[in-house]
Formats: sequence, structure tokens, C-alpha cells
Amino acid sequence: MKKIYLLLCLPFIISSSYGQTDQTGSFGIRAGIGTDISLGIAYGAGFNYRLQENMELGLVLFGGKFSESTEEGIHIYDETTQIFAIGAQANWLFSHRPDETKPFFIAGTGLTFISSEYEQSSTTDTSLGASLPGGGSVQFEDGSTGGAIFTIALALPLAARSICVSKYQ
Repeated sequence: MKKIYLLLCLPFIISSSYGQTDQTGSFGIRAGIGTDISLGIAYGAGFNYRLQENMELGLVLFGGKFSESTEEGIHIYDETTQIFAIGAQANWLFSHRPDETKPFFIAGTGLTFISSEYEQSSTTDTSLGASLPGGGSVQFEDGSTGGAIFTIALALPLAARSICVSKYQ
């Protein structure tokens, strides 16, 4: 099942939207959807300020959710992990042409605040923690921390922007 899921999510890994003008001092928005390293759904958005032709600073928001069921002996466990992060990031753009709809590369780094939630439950194992109605048990773990962001991405603008100027005398 995981192999099929990976094939369905691969097209989304390279999807990103909306480039910005090539002028310094301009703003842009970028968004994407794809998979995390555990093949869960991942999503993100960035709000950027262009410092130089190929460098931007911005605010990033991203998150994801991953669920799986595992079997260990006679017990079946359902696990769900959710993550949300907000951070500041510097990006370098390679082969970026704002007036063309062609792929470009993004490499970035920054700092982030991360919040996560984890839940594991089983209808057959009573040793996890809190009892479930009808039998079994569940355990929860929530936490937050700071971290580093490292980004390597292939982006594709959804539409090229062009400016037409006409002068009539």
C-alpha cells in the first residue's frame, strides 16, 4: 500500500505556486503539497520578501499528518502524528525567471518553532495508558521545540507574469 501511496504523492512534491517579480524589494507567495519522509501528507506556504535577484527572506508555515496501523503479535496499533511549524527562512533561487513558467530550484535554511501531537491506540492492548470504551487503551504525547529548516525544492510557477507598457504620443 505504501508504494501506491508514494506514486500518488510524487506529482505533488514538485508542485509549488506563484513566483514574484524580478525586482528587489517585492513580495511573493509560495505554496506546496507533497509527502513527508514517512509518506504522510505535508503542506506548506511561504511569504517572501525579495532582497536581491536570487535571494529572499520570508515567513514559512508548514505541517503534516501521518497515520499507520501496525500489527505486533496479537495486538494491532493505530498511530497518528501531526506536526505544525512556523519559522523564518532565507532562500536562494536558482534558474528562476519570473516572466516564464519553467521550473526553478530553491535552497534555503532558517529557524523554526515546531509543535507536534502523537497518539497510539489499540483495541486489544490494555497497557498503553487510558482505557478505551469497549476495551483496549490509548496514549497521547504532545510537545514543542525549536529547530532548523533545510529546504531543497523544485518549484513550478502556476502562471508567468509579464508587464506590457505602451506609450502613445
